[in-house]
Amino acid sequence: MIRAFLCKRVWHVLLAGLVTLILLSGIGIVTIASTKDHETYTAPGRSILVNGHTMHPYCIGEGSPTVLLESGVGGNTLLWT
Repeated sequence: MIRAFLCKRVWHVLLAGLVTLILLSGIGIVTIASTKDHETYTAPGRSILVNGHTMHPYCIGEGSPTVLLESGVGGNTLLWT
């Protein structure tokens, strides 16, 4: 009885370790790919400081009305191209 319990516990620990390894690998891959994308695809325009926050406006065109597009959380200007 104790041996069966220990065997199940070992499998649970191994499964938890495998899931953790897969999650950490995924995080690492996304981090590396994101860093590479930021280096490869530089954003057009310039960075400005507004009320202590950095903004990166990309202004094109002329006339009115003014249209402002804002990317979502984690997004960048590539989403609007």
